[in-house]
Amino acid sequence: MKPDLSGFGDWTLLRPLRDGSDGTVWLVQQGAACAVARPCPHDAPAMAWLADLAPQLTRAGLAMAPMIPAQSGALVAGGWSLETYLDARPCPANLLHEIDIPLGRFHSFAEALPQRPGMTAALDQPTPADMPDTMAGAIARALAPFRARRLTVIHGDLRGTRVLLRAGAAPVLTGWAQARRDLALIDRAALGTSLSDAETAAALALNLLHLWPRNPLRAQAQLPALLTRLKETPA
Repeated sequence: MKPDLSGFGDWTLLRPLRDGSDGTVWLVQQGAACAVARPCPHDAPAMAWLADLAPQLTRAGLAMAPMIPAQSGALVAGGWSLETYLDARPCPANLLHEIDIPLGRFHSFAEALPQRPGMTAALDQPTPADMPDTMAGAIARALAPFRARRLTVIHGDLRGTRVLLRAGAAPVLTGWAQARRDLALIDRAALGTSLSDAETAAALALNLLHLWPRNPLRAQAQLPALLTRLKETPA
């Protein structure tokens, strides 16, 4: 899908980027400036919410690629957003855990920030009505110990192509479409850091909640892993 960036001015499409297996993330150019165009499911208030994250990321030893406003002044136009292209390399998957400490600091600094407009924490999402009772019950038991946990702002979709490394500079986190107030363990699980058995079970449960509406068969195939963590026998 090629972006319509007319709301941002005269940008030339160069090529799709690796961040986005469906080919929807593009490198674009205007004069000597390059930017990354991303599909944006959010409205202007939800994008403006991102501005409060940058100072907390800086305090934590991380960074965010500067956003480029549309001609209207909003950070979204025509369902797309633009961020400054940075000369950096994606983080190898086996090194993602190395940002665990600064990411933990960010989670701590961002606890007081409000929920992103239009977003809901995973714990507050209803169980799908068509989900089998066995799966729904296992998810409920796995998440029960975390219902009293404090939420914080999370990235929500960390992967190697979303963590950019630059020589002598802070790692840059990109692709903030899923950012919201939620459980910090969602980010920590994505990094591959060490989790307790209860945290691992909760992470598996949250993944099933996300997966069920999109791929029920795959969710069913992953249910035994959650039951094993809960020390239950699959039916």
